Amino acid sequence: MHVLNNGIQPQVVRDDKGITHLLYYSGDPAHGDLFYTKSTNDGATWLSPVRVNAAKGDAIALGNIRGGQLAVGRNGIVHVVWIGSKWVYGQPTDGSLSVLYTRSQENGRGFEAERNLQGHTFGIDGGDSVAADPAGHVYVVWHAGADQNAEDKDRKVWIAISPDNGKTFATEHPVWKEPTGACGCCSLKALYVEGRLWIAYRAAQDNTHRDPYLIRSVDNGNFFYGQRISDWLATACPMSTFSLFGFGHKVFQAWERRGIIQWSAWAGEPSRGVGQSAKYPVIVVNGDGEMLVAWTENMGWQRGGDVVWQVYDRNGKAVPSQSGRAPGVPANSLVAAFVRADGSFVILF
Repeated sequence: MHVLNNGIQPQVVRDDKGITHLLYYSGDPAHGDLFYTKSTNDGATWLSPVRVNAAKGDAIALGNIRGGQLAVGRNGIVHVVWIGSKWVYGQPTDGSLSVLYTRSQENGRGFEAERNLQGHTFGIDGGDSVAADPAGHVYVVWHAGADQNAEDKDRKVWIAISPDNGKTFATEHPVWKEPTGACGCCSLKALYVEGRLWIAYRAAQDNTHRDPYLIRSVDNGNFFYGQRISDWLATACPMSTFSLFGFGHKVFQAWERRGIIQWSAWAGEPSRGVGQSAKYPVIVVNGDGEMLVAWTENMGWQRGGDVVWQVYDRNGKAVPSQSGRAPGVPANSLVAAFVRADGSFVILF
Protein backbone atom coordinates (compact mmCIF):
# COMPACT_ATOMS: atom_id res chain seq x y z
CA MET A 1 0.00 0.00 0.00
CA HIS A 2 1.34 3.44 -0.91
CA VAL A 3 1.34 6.16 1.72
CA LEU A 4 -1.30 8.86 1.26
CA ASN A 5 -0.40 12.00 -0.69
CA ASN A 6 3.04 10.66 -1.66
CA GLY A 7 4.13 10.87 1.96
CA ILE A 8 7.42 9.42 3.15
CA GLN A 9 8.78 7.83 6.33
CA PRO A 10 5.49 6.18 7.36
CA GLN A 11 4.99 5.02 10.94
CA VAL A 12 1.95 2.93 11.83
CA VAL A 13 0.38 1.56 15.01
CA ARG A 14 -2.74 -0.61 15.26
CA ASP A 15 -4.25 -0.24 18.72
CA ASP A 16 -6.27 -2.63 20.88
CA LYS A 17 -9.54 -1.31 19.44
CA GLY A 18 -8.51 -2.17 15.89
CA ILE A 19 -7.85 1.44 14.86
CA THR A 20 -4.84 1.87 12.58
CA HIS A 21 -2.92 5.10 13.20
CA LEU A 22 -0.65 6.43 10.45
CA LEU A 23 1.97 9.17 10.66
CA TYR A 24 3.89 10.36 7.60
CA TYR A 25 6.13 13.19 6.40
CA SER A 26 5.51 15.60 3.52
CA GLY A 27 7.51 18.43 1.99
CA ASP A 28 11.17 19.39 1.77
CA PRO A 29 13.23 16.78 3.68
CA ALA A 30 15.11 19.58 5.45
CA HIS A 31 12.02 21.46 6.65
CA GLY A 32 8.65 19.79 6.10
CA ASP A 33 5.56 18.69 7.96
CA LEU A 34 4.09 15.64 9.67
CA PHE A 35 0.56 14.43 8.96
CA TYR A 36 -1.65 12.05 10.91
CA THR A 37 -4.62 9.98 9.86
CA LYS A 38 -6.38 6.83 11.03
CA SER A 39 -8.44 3.99 9.63
CA THR A 40 -11.14 1.84 11.25
CA ASN A 41 -11.21 -0.72 8.41
CA ASP A 42 -7.60 -1.91 8.18
CA GLY A 43 -6.53 0.75 5.70
CA ALA A 44 -9.36 0.36 3.18
CA THR A 45 -10.19 4.02 3.82
CA TRP A 46 -8.50 6.78 5.84
CA LEU A 47 -9.78 9.93 7.48
CA SER A 48 -8.63 13.25 6.06
CA PRO A 49 -5.05 13.79 7.29
CA VAL A 50 -4.33 16.60 9.73
CA ARG A 51 -1.01 18.36 10.17
CA VAL A 52 0.65 17.41 13.44
CA ASN A 53 3.20 20.21 13.81
CA ALA A 54 1.72 23.62 14.57
CA ALA A 55 4.81 25.50 13.31
CA LYS A 56 4.84 24.85 9.57
CA GLY A 57 8.09 23.36 8.33
CA ASP A 58 9.61 22.49 11.71
CA ALA A 59 10.11 18.76 10.98
CA ILE A 60 13.03 17.05 9.26
CA ALA A 61 13.40 13.81 7.28
CA LEU A 62 16.92 13.94 5.87
CA GLY A 63 18.74 10.63 5.78
CA ASN A 64 15.66 8.39 6.09
CA ILE A 65 15.72 8.30 9.89
CA ARG A 66 14.80 11.69 11.36
CA GLY A 67 11.06 11.79 10.74
CA GLY A 68 8.35 11.35 13.35
CA GLN A 69 7.42 8.40 15.55
CA LEU A 70 4.16 7.77 17.36
CA ALA A 71 2.58 5.76 20.17
CA VAL A 72 -0.99 5.37 21.40
CA GLY A 73 -1.48 5.78 25.13
CA ARG A 74 -4.21 5.92 27.75
CA ASN A 75 -7.66 6.97 26.52
CA GLY A 76 -6.49 6.63 22.92
CA ILE A 77 -4.29 9.74 23.07
CA VAL A 78 -1.78 9.76 20.20
CA HIS A 79 1.75 10.84 21.16
CA VAL A 80 4.15 12.04 18.45
CA VAL A 81 7.83 13.00 18.58
CA TRP A 82 10.22 14.26 15.91
CA ILE A 83 13.47 16.08 15.38
CA GLY A 84 12.84 19.79 14.95
CA SER A 85 14.11 21.42 11.77
CA LYS A 86 16.56 24.30 11.50
CA TRP A 87 13.79 26.08 9.54
CA VAL A 88 10.37 27.26 10.76
CA TYR A 89 7.80 29.02 8.60
CA GLY A 90 10.38 29.15 5.82
CA GLN A 91 12.92 31.03 7.93
CA PRO A 92 16.17 29.66 9.45
CA THR A 93 16.40 29.31 13.23
CA ASP A 94 19.54 29.45 15.37
CA GLY A 95 20.82 26.32 13.61
CA SER A 96 20.21 23.81 16.41
CA LEU A 97 17.96 20.77 16.24
CA SER A 98 15.44 19.97 18.96
CA VAL A 99 13.37 17.14 20.45
CA LEU A 100 9.76 18.04 19.72
CA TYR A 101 6.70 16.39 21.24
CA THR A 102 2.95 16.78 20.86
CA ARG A 103 -0.18 14.78 21.61
CA SER A 104 -3.68 14.63 20.22
CA GLN A 105 -6.22 16.80 21.99
CA GLU A 106 -8.73 15.06 24.20
CA ASN A 107 -11.61 16.57 22.22
CA GLY A 108 -10.25 14.91 19.08
CA ARG A 109 -9.67 18.21 17.27
CA GLY A 110 -6.11 17.93 16.08
CA PHE A 111 -2.93 18.19 18.10
CA GLU A 112 -1.56 20.47 20.76
CA ALA A 113 1.26 22.89 19.96
CA GLU A 114 4.59 21.08 20.03
CA ARG A 115 7.01 21.37 22.95
CA ASN A 116 10.79 21.02 23.00
CA LEU A 117 11.72 18.40 25.60
CA GLN A 118 15.48 18.83 25.23
CA GLY A 119 16.63 20.53 28.39
CA HIS A 120 20.37 20.08 28.85
CA THR A 121 21.54 17.76 26.07
CA PHE A 122 23.45 18.68 22.94
CA GLY A 123 23.87 17.40 19.42
CA ILE A 124 20.53 15.70 18.90
CA ASP A 125 20.78 14.07 15.50
CA GLY A 126 19.70 10.53 14.63
CA GLY A 127 16.09 10.60 15.74
CA ASP A 128 13.92 10.20 18.82
CA SER A 129 11.22 7.74 19.81
CA VAL A 130 8.14 7.53 22.04
CA ALA A 131 6.31 4.83 23.99
CA ALA A 132 3.24 4.95 26.24
CA ASP A 133 1.68 2.62 28.79
CA PRO A 134 -1.94 2.05 29.90
CA ALA A 135 -1.33 3.82 33.21
CA GLY A 136 -0.66 7.14 31.48
CA HIS A 137 3.13 7.21 31.49
CA VAL A 138 4.72 8.56 28.30
CA TYR A 139 8.39 7.92 27.56
CA VAL A 140 10.36 10.02 25.07
CA VAL A 141 13.91 8.84 24.32
CA TRP A 142 16.79 10.18 22.24
CA HIS A 143 20.57 10.09 22.19
CA ALA A 144 22.78 13.12 22.57
CA GLY A 145 25.83 14.49 24.36
CA ALA A 146 26.04 16.06 27.78
CA ASP A 147 28.11 18.89 26.29
CA GLN A 148 28.59 20.52 22.91
CA ASN A 149 31.90 18.75 22.19
CA ALA A 150 30.75 15.17 22.80
CA GLU A 151 31.89 12.55 20.29
CA ASP A 152 29.82 9.49 19.44
CA LYS A 153 31.64 7.48 22.12
CA ASP A 154 30.55 10.04 24.70
CA ARG A 155 26.88 10.18 23.72
CA LYS A 156 24.18 8.70 25.94
CA VAL A 157 20.60 7.60 25.54
CA TRP A 158 18.33 9.99 27.43
CA ILE A 159 14.73 9.69 28.58
CA ALA A 160 12.07 12.23 29.53
CA ILE A 161 9.07 10.74 31.35
CA SER A 162 5.53 12.05 31.74
CA PRO A 163 3.38 10.66 34.57
CA ASP A 164 0.17 12.30 33.34
CA ASN A 165 -0.39 11.17 29.73
CA GLY A 166 1.85 13.83 28.22
CA LYS A 167 0.61 16.90 30.08
CA THR A 168 3.98 17.44 31.78
CA PHE A 169 7.45 15.88 31.50
CA ALA A 170 10.32 15.62 33.92
CA THR A 171 13.75 16.81 32.79
CA GLU A 172 15.63 14.22 30.75
CA HIS A 173 18.19 11.91 32.35
CA PRO A 174 20.48 9.13 31.03
CA VAL A 175 18.85 5.71 30.88
CA TRP A 176 21.86 3.84 32.28
CA LYS A 177 25.50 4.25 33.25
CA GLU A 178 27.10 1.78 30.83
CA PRO A 179 29.68 3.70 28.71
CA THR A 180 28.46 2.38 25.36
CA GLY A 181 28.27 5.69 23.53
CA ALA A 182 25.60 6.10 20.86
CA CYS A 183 25.96 6.19 17.09
CA GLY A 184 25.18 9.77 16.16
CA CYS A 185 23.24 9.37 12.91
CA CYS A 186 21.40 6.15 13.82
CA SER A 187 17.83 6.13 15.01
CA LEU A 188 16.57 4.31 18.11
CA LYS A 189 13.26 2.69 19.03
CA ALA A 190 11.16 2.55 22.19
CA LEU A 191 8.28 0.18 22.92
CA TYR A 192 6.12 -0.54 25.96
CA VAL A 193 4.62 -4.02 26.19
CA GLU A 194 3.54 -6.35 29.00
CA GLY A 195 4.82 -4.17 31.84
CA ARG A 196 8.22 -3.50 30.29
CA LEU A 197 9.72 -0.52 28.50
CA TRP A 198 12.20 -1.53 25.79
CA ILE A 199 14.78 0.61 23.97
CA ALA A 200 16.90 -0.51 21.03
CA TYR A 201 19.84 1.66 19.98
CA ARG A 202 23.25 1.48 18.33
CA ALA A 203 26.33 2.06 20.49
CA ALA A 204 29.62 3.70 19.51
CA GLN A 205 32.29 2.54 21.92
CA ASP A 206 35.68 3.98 20.93
CA ASN A 207 33.85 5.54 17.96
CA THR A 208 34.18 2.18 16.19
CA HIS A 209 32.08 -0.49 17.92
CA ARG A 210 28.67 0.23 16.42
CA ASP A 211 26.97 -2.63 18.23
CA PRO A 212 23.18 -2.73 18.72
CA TYR A 213 21.85 -2.92 22.28
CA LEU A 214 18.44 -3.88 23.61
CA ILE A 215 17.70 -2.63 27.12
CA ARG A 216 14.56 -2.79 29.24
CA SER A 217 12.97 -1.37 32.37
CA VAL A 218 10.33 -2.93 34.61
CA ASP A 219 9.84 0.12 36.84
CA ASN A 220 8.47 2.80 34.49
CA GLY A 221 11.82 3.84 33.09
CA ASN A 222 13.73 4.44 36.32
CA PHE A 223 16.23 1.59 35.99
CA PHE A 224 17.36 -0.20 32.80
CA TYR A 225 19.31 -3.36 32.18
CA GLY A 226 20.08 -5.23 28.98
CA GLN A 227 22.79 -6.37 26.67
CA ARG A 228 24.46 -6.18 23.28
CA ILE A 229 22.52 -8.19 20.68
CA SER A 230 25.03 -8.15 17.82
CA ASP A 231 28.27 -6.52 16.71
CA TRP A 232 29.45 -4.18 13.95
CA LEU A 233 32.95 -2.74 13.76
CA ALA A 234 32.81 0.45 11.67
CA THR A 235 34.51 3.83 11.78
CA ALA A 236 31.56 5.61 10.15
CA CYS A 237 27.94 5.76 11.23
CA PRO A 238 25.76 3.38 9.16
CA MET A 239 22.62 5.55 9.53
CA SER A 240 20.44 2.62 10.59
CA THR A 241 17.04 2.05 12.21
CA PHE A 242 15.44 -0.51 14.55
CA SER A 243 12.03 -2.17 14.66
CA LEU A 244 10.39 -3.63 17.79
CA PHE A 245 7.10 -5.51 18.03
CA GLY A 246 5.47 -7.03 21.10
CA PHE A 247 3.74 -10.41 20.91
CA GLY A 248 2.73 -11.89 24.24
CA HIS A 249 5.76 -11.80 26.51
CA LYS A 250 8.18 -11.69 23.59
CA VAL A 251 9.59 -8.63 21.91
CA PHE A 252 10.59 -9.25 18.31
CA GLN A 253 13.31 -7.02 16.96
CA ALA A 254 14.93 -6.29 13.62
CA TRP A 255 18.07 -4.31 12.83
CA GLU A 256 20.77 -3.90 10.19
CA ARG A 257 24.25 -5.45 10.26
CA ARG A 258 26.61 -4.89 7.32
CA GLY A 259 23.84 -4.65 4.75
CA ILE A 260 21.96 -7.67 6.12
CA ILE A 261 18.73 -7.46 8.13
CA GLN A 262 18.92 -9.40 11.39
CA TRP A 263 15.80 -10.39 13.31
CA SER A 264 14.98 -12.43 16.40
CA ALA A 265 12.62 -12.84 19.35
CA TRP A 266 13.80 -11.88 22.82
CA ALA A 267 13.87 -15.38 24.26
CA GLY A 268 17.48 -16.41 23.86
CA GLU A 269 16.83 -17.08 20.20
CA PRO A 270 19.78 -16.38 17.90
CA SER A 271 19.28 -13.78 15.20
CA ARG A 272 18.71 -14.66 11.56
CA GLY A 273 19.86 -12.71 8.52
CA VAL A 274 18.03 -11.82 5.33
CA GLY A 275 18.47 -9.43 2.40
CA GLN A 276 21.34 -7.80 0.49
CA SER A 277 22.27 -4.10 0.53
CA ALA A 278 19.41 -4.01 3.01
CA LYS A 279 18.33 -1.22 5.37
CA TYR A 280 15.40 0.11 7.41
CA PRO A 281 13.65 -3.08 8.60
CA VAL A 282 10.20 -3.55 10.09
CA ILE A 283 8.89 -6.67 11.86
CA VAL A 284 5.28 -7.48 12.84
CA VAL A 285 3.61 -10.64 14.14
CA ASN A 286 -0.02 -11.80 13.79
CA GLY A 287 -2.17 -13.70 16.26
CA ASP A 288 -1.06 -17.06 14.86
CA GLY A 289 2.59 -16.24 15.49
CA GLU A 290 3.39 -15.72 11.79
CA MET A 291 5.97 -13.00 11.17
CA LEU A 292 6.45 -10.46 8.43
CA VAL A 293 9.92 -8.97 7.99
CA ALA A 294 10.13 -6.16 5.43
CA TRP A 295 13.03 -3.90 4.51
CA THR A 296 14.49 -1.77 1.72
CA GLU A 297 17.31 -2.57 -0.67
CA ASN A 298 19.62 -0.41 -2.78
CA MET A 299 18.73 2.77 -0.90
CA GLY A 300 21.32 5.54 -0.67
CA TRP A 301 21.75 9.18 0.18
CA GLN A 302 18.99 11.02 -1.68
CA ARG A 303 18.24 7.80 -3.61
CA GLY A 304 15.17 5.57 -3.41
CA GLY A 305 15.06 1.78 -3.72
CA ASP A 306 12.93 -1.34 -3.45
CA VAL A 307 10.77 -2.80 -0.70
CA VAL A 308 11.46 -6.49 -0.05
CA TRP A 309 9.56 -8.83 2.27
CA GLN A 310 9.40 -12.34 3.65
CA VAL A 311 6.74 -14.05 5.77
CA TYR A 312 7.76 -16.73 8.30
CA ASP A 313 5.54 -19.32 9.94
CA ARG A 314 5.20 -19.57 13.72
CA ASN A 315 8.28 -21.81 13.84
CA GLY A 316 10.42 -19.23 12.06
CA LYS A 317 10.50 -21.06 8.73
CA ALA A 318 10.32 -18.89 5.61
CA VAL A 319 7.13 -19.34 3.55
CA PRO A 320 8.38 -19.31 -0.09
CA SER A 321 5.03 -18.21 -1.54
CA GLN A 322 4.85 -15.20 0.77
CA SER A 323 7.85 -13.16 -0.25
CA GLY A 324 8.38 -10.46 -2.80
CA ARG A 325 9.90 -7.24 -4.02
CA ALA A 326 8.48 -4.01 -5.40
CA PRO A 327 10.12 -0.79 -6.60
CA GLY A 328 9.11 2.67 -5.54
CA VAL A 329 10.42 3.46 -2.05
CA PRO A 330 11.13 7.21 -2.32
CA ALA A 331 14.39 8.86 -1.35
CA ASN A 332 14.61 9.77 2.35
CA SER A 333 11.95 7.18 3.16
CA LEU A 334 11.50 3.70 4.61
CA VAL A 335 8.69 1.16 5.06
CA ALA A 336 6.10 0.39 7.74
CA ALA A 337 3.74 -2.54 8.31
CA PHE A 338 0.74 -3.63 10.34
CA VAL A 339 -1.47 -6.68 10.86
CA ARG A 340 -5.09 -6.68 9.70
CA ALA A 341 -7.90 -8.15 11.78
CA ASP A 342 -7.83 -11.31 9.65
CA GLY A 343 -4.13 -11.83 10.36
CA SER A 344 -2.87 -10.73 6.95
CA PHE A 345 -0.09 -8.19 6.63
CA VAL A 346 0.03 -4.74 5.04
CA ILE A 347 3.26 -2.96 4.02
CA LEU A 348 3.18 0.82 3.52
CA PHE A 349 5.79 2.65 1.46
